Amino acid sequence: MGAPAGVGLGEDIIHAELGEVLAGKKPGRTDAGQVTLFGAVGLPFQDLVAAWHIYQGARHDDSVQRVDFGA
Repeated sequence: MGAPAGVGLGEDIIHAELGEVLAGKKPGRTDAGQVTLFGAVGLPFQDLVAAWHIYQGARHDDSVQRVDFGA
């Protein structure tokens, strides 16, 4: 369960894994009110590639909310 279990969430909260969305087996977010949780559990270079793709997609999406982690 990784990241969801770490914050007290159950298995029922998981709609799809990243690979399922990328392979087209399950849809990703269908509206701006849904939340995507990414639990980095791979090797650092794998996590960096995933994060880069997410960042590139999000930077041109006006529905993405910005979060200041330094605040």
